[in-house]
Amino acid sequence: MTGERLLVAVPHPLLREGIRCALSGSGMEIVGEAAEAPSASAAAGELQPDACLIDLDLPGGGIPAVRGILRQAPAGTVVVLADNYGQPDVVAAFRSGAAGFLDKDIEGASLATAIRAAIGGEALVPRRLVSILVREVCEQVPVATRAADLTRREFEVLELMQEGLTTTGIAERLFVSSGTVRSHVMSLMHKYEVCDRESLLRRAGTDTWRAPALAR
Repeated sequence: MTGERLLVAVPHPLLREGIRCALSGSGMEIVGEAAEAPSASAAAGELQPDACLIDLDLPGGGIPAVRGILRQAPAGTVVVLADNYGQPDVVAAFRSGAAGFLDKDIEGASLATAIRAAIGGEALVPRRLVSILVREVCEQVPVATRAADLTRREFEVLELMQEGLTTTGIAERLFVSSGTVRSHVMSLMHKYEVCDRESLLRRAGTDTWRAPALAR
């Protein structure tokens, strides 16, 4: 157990209690709780947690809370909890810098594992959400699988991924937030038409690489 510090931003006391019980004995420490978006952002700035678990229905807006928390604690990891959502919610969460989207009915024993995976740089996408994200890619992202189609920053992120750096390591090397790195990784996965990092590295490894001449 690594003693990760967690902020829980959930409006309902019973759900907060359930999360505490689910994480009991996991080695994670809940260092703060919030019941609405502004207080969640303020708590993130004060506590600088390793991760924040946010209810999509948080008063003040779950998506604005994602952005606010990452502004206050850019090295943190944000995971969204939801039970009633649509395609715009899922896409907005990832675009705002969230590292994952979990159903509220996730088994308690799996919660700590999922949060740790997100902290480690994995994008948490429940199986039934994959089709939503793929649909978004097909509708809005043009097909592009050559290095020349990447921005300079995307090239830099991919190059560091190939060196084996984690999301946090890439963020530190490029002097950006972890949320920004995750956004670039999502864009890379869209462009290479893959759904996970391993597939991205395999697909990119077959390409002919040349860094774009100009930053975009």
